[in-house]
Parts: sequence; structure tokens; C-alpha cells
Amino acid sequence: MSDQRQKIELLVKSAVWKAAKNNDEGAFKDYCEAIRVFPASSLAQMKAGECCVRLGKTDDAVGYLSAAANKYAEEGTILKAIAAYITPS
Repeated sequence: MSDQRQKIELLVKSAVWKAAKNNDEGAFKDYCEAIRVFPASSLAQMKAGECCVRLGKTDDAVGYLSAAANKYAEEGTILKAIAAYITPS
């Protein structure tokens, strides 16, 4: 496994753990770092958007969720793209 992939997996695991502990700000920072390391990560984009929704950062949420939906659509995973667009607030 590449170092980049390992770093992303660690960041996502950390973010999931923080979100489970209601630390959405910390989870958001980890997802943003994952996006910085691997900008093509649709999962990190979607999860960052979900954190923004919970934090009340609506404008930011729209940007992250739109990016995730576009990436999912490019990957051919239309149901995930739809889910990114209709993530509840």
C-alpha cells in the first residue's frame, strides 16, 4: 500500500472517530487534509460537506457536496451522486 493511501486511510479513520465523538470541527479538519492529500477523493468531499452541514456552514457544505456529487457522477456511481446532492441538513 502506498504511503499516500495509508495517510488518507488514517485521516478518514481519525475523522470518523472524531465525528462519532461529536467533534465535527476536528473531523472536518481531517477530511480537509485528506482532500489536500488526495483531491480526487469523493468520499472525503462528501464527508467534509456533511460536517459543514452539522456545523451550520451551509455555503461550504454546498461546495463540498457538489464536488462530491460531480466526482461520483464522473466515476459512474450515480446513486452516490444523488445521495451527495440530497444529504439532509
